[in-house]
Amino acid sequence: MSEHPIIFSGPMMRAILAGKKTQTRRVLKVQPLDIIPMEGEYAGTRWMVLMSREPNRGKVMRCRFGDPGDRLWVRETWRHYANEYCDGKTFAHVKYAADEAKRVIDISHIEDPPVRSWWNTGRHPWQASIFMPRWASRLLLEITDVRVQRVQEITGEDCEAEGMTAFCDDGVHDPGDAMYAQFRDLWDSINAKRGYPWSLNPWVWAISFRVAKEAK
Repeated sequence: MSEHPIIFSGPMMRAILAGKKTQTRRVLKVQPLDIIPMEGEYAGTRWMVLMSREPNRGKVMRCRFGDPGDRLWVRETWRHYANEYCDGKTFAHVKYAADEAKRVIDISHIEDPPVRSWWNTGRHPWQASIFMPRWASRLLLEITDVRVQRVQEITGEDCEAEGMTAFCDDGVHDPGDAMYAQFRDLWDSINAKRGYPWSLNPWVWAISFRVAKEAK
């Protein structure tokens, strides 16, 4: 078992905490021409990636976020606004932007505990999720399945597992179609500016997970 960091936005964090999100899709950093699933002992954990139509130009690849059974520690927008010292220990006061939740975390094991010059000024700026250290993470996920697919292969059931909601229940339109459109718009709001719009149908890792541990 290994651990890997993964970033989630505020809305997606709220969906995970509410038990409504159990999948995430992440772009493959290098877009291949085609992907062939491996068989045997590597089935479900390794794929043959074809970068060229020339013979012997494929390579074996695994998901950079890990295999089923591995853990993902979640990074999110946060702020560390105070340290407290008690009985020879150091405790960090942390707040999370997604739901305004607060935690007091024992960071005595850290060799060089962080110090902020603005703690007593009343200005406690939010920190980008990419800067969250492991000790500040409050959510640990366990990977239950990894697939590689085109983003447009997502189903209505997958959209629901991605945290989308069936906001159309007029009895005429299919709620699955509504969730599909909702996911497409969310995808483009995050990935179009990165060069991976929905219209290009990029290859993605489709990762299913469950909450392994939620810090209180």
